[in-house]
Parts: sequence; structure tokens; C-alpha cells
Amino acid sequence: IFLILCFSRLFLFLNLQMTLYTLKKCLRKKISQILTNVSNHEILDESATVLDAVRTHERIGNAHRIGIYVSTDKEIITDGIIDLLFHLNKKIYIPNFKKGESEMKFIGLLQSEWDEGLPYTMWNIRQHSFIDSLRILDSPLDVLLMPGVAFSTHSDGVIKRLGHGMGYFDRFLHQHSAEYGRLPYLMGLSLRQQIVESVPVEDHDVPLNYLVYAHSTMATQNYEKKDS
Repeated sequence: IFLILCFSRLFLFLNLQMTLYTLKKCLRKKISQILTNVSNHEILDESATVLDAVRTHERIGNAHRIGIYVSTDKEIITDGIIDLLFHLNKKIYIPNFKKGESEMKFIGLLQSEWDEGLPYTMWNIRQHSFIDSLRILDSPLDVLLMPGVAFSTHSDGVIKRLGHGMGYFDRFLHQHSAEYGRLPYLMGLSLRQQIVESVPVEDHDVPLNYLVYAHSTMATQNYEKKDS
């Protein structure tokens, strides 16, 4: 009987994992199809609105070290935000991915190399082509501005994020928490077309503290995670 119960629970667990995997895969495909119809003009407009919201956020003003993604196609454009952070004299760190490695590193970004332009590397991502070990993040981030495929907000204050399925950000956050004893303040940046009613999540998925997206070209909708 004990073995039967164990196998039953294992079957239910594996079935749940497969269901979540399928739901995530379907949602990624759905959002990808939706974003193909979003014009560059819309993305520019929404990015400008999101930039204004980031500019006035208290956490940005008080932060010393800020991690931020360098935007690719069909995402909130972060170039203006990075320019803003340099203007505010923040220490900026951007993700770096290497083929065959499961972990991403955050590398310090210099104003000079940003002005010159970062090279396009794997997955058409702009990042450092050479990693200087002295510039790898070795202190806790205060704020991390994150991309995502989809986001959802709930009345209990939980902000859920669906990534691209590679797990880079989740692994980084768990490592950050283990090394420094805390997470950065997590801020998601989203196009309005990426907001969905519900995002399927697993235990390793880390909820966000804050989400900003352009509800229209005149306003933003901000959801602050409630303190527990």
C-alpha cells in the first residue's frame, strides 16, 4: 500500500509538472503571436511611458547598484532607461549569457562602451563579448529591472512573471538570495499586450515586487507587491 501511495503521488506530481509545462508553452506561443502585430510605433510610445514611471520611482532614486536587461525585439525598450541611470550616476549591471552555460552573470556596464554600442551576440542580445572578471557583480543588487513574456497581477498583491523558459533569471535570483541573504527589488517592465489574467507558476518562479506597463500613452498602471 505504501508503494502504491508513493507511486500515485509521484504520478500526480509528474502530471502537474507536465500540465504547467504545457500551459507555459501555450502562453508563450500565444503572446508571441500577439506581439507580431504590435508596431514599432506602439512599442516606442509604451516605452516612453514606462521610462517616465521608472524615472519617478523612489526605489530607483535610492538605489546604488541596478541590474537591467538590454532590450531586444518586441520588448519595452530599455535604452532610455539605461541613459537615465547613467545620468543618475548609478552603477549599472547587465546580463551576460554564454553558450552552453546554464547561469548568467551580471557585468558592470561603462558609459563609454554603452555610447559606442554593445555587440549583438547569441539570441541577438546586446551584451559584452568579453567578460572582465573584475567587473562581474560581487555585491547585492538594489533593484533589478526584468523582462518577461507575460505578467499577471492579482488582488492579493502577487505579481507573476513568465520568462522565456530557460530559467536564467530564476537561477540568478536564487543564487543572489543564497549569497547575499536577500533579493533585489524586482521590477517588471511590460508592454500592455503582455498583461494576462493568469500566469502559471512553479515553486522556483520568483514573484515580482513591482510591475509597470503602459495602459495607454498617457498613463501607467503600477502594482506594488503588498508586504507580508
